[in-house]
Amino acid sequence: MKKLMVLSVLLLSVVSLLAGQMTAEEVIAKYLKAIGGEKNLKAVKSVMMQGTTFAQGMSLQMRTYVVLPKKAYFEVLMGDMVISSGGTNGVDAWQQSPMGTFYLEGDLKEKIMKQAELFHLLDYKKQGIRVAYVGEELAKGKKAHRILAVTEKTDTISYWFDAETCYLIKAASPAGVKEMLQYKKVGDVVFSHKIKTAAPEGELVITFDSIAVNIEMSDSLFIMPKNAKPMPDLSKPAVESKGK
Repeated sequence: MKKLMVLSVLLLSVVSLLAGQMTAEEVIAKYLKAIGGEKNLKAVKSVMMQGTTFAQGMSLQMRTYVVLPKKAYFEVLMGDMVISSGGTNGVDAWQQSPMGTFYLEGDLKEKIMKQAELFHLLDYKKQGIRVAYVGEELAKGKKAHRILAVTEKTDTISYWFDAETCYLIKAASPAGVKEMLQYKKVGDVVFSHKIKTAAPEGELVITFDSIAVNIEMSDSLFIMPKNAKPMPDLSKPAVESKGK
């Protein structure tokens, strides 16, 4: 792990030298200022987002509740009926569906826990994230500044920031690609109101109809259900029962 981190740091150093005078720190500072500034971002303690998405030709409603820095809960509804939900308390992560209630581990757990990360690269230095400026590229038909970031887990993430607005418009990692669109101001902070994701399990587009900041939320949302079981390994064939 240490060797990988050293190699990652050396790579970032080379990238920074080749990129020229612009620095990753400058781009990130402009981005944070564009979406509200560090003071206003750190004043956000909770966020509720309501939106819609489509799956298999059906319109679904989505609600996401976040208490920063690490708690998140989401639910997917068809009409008034919750058909899927899940969350994290910052330590555990779980998912509920018609198949049952399961606690998550590995990549699935990390994916749920990332839902609590609303403001990319805020306090990135304290998180041990190292960054480098790659250069100007086209992203979604716009001129953008590309930043390369390496986390403490040696995950490499690319971020593209609109050169004009400084908003984050795209992020790519081994887990998939996310695009952030339709930025609108909510209180003192600017949020993306449309998110497109592309991952191995499929593509998803969520349009948020409303976003509310610093509202009270029940602690019960972020408690893992007591009946949560280990997630079954769907890659293994089911064991046939004896005595047909």
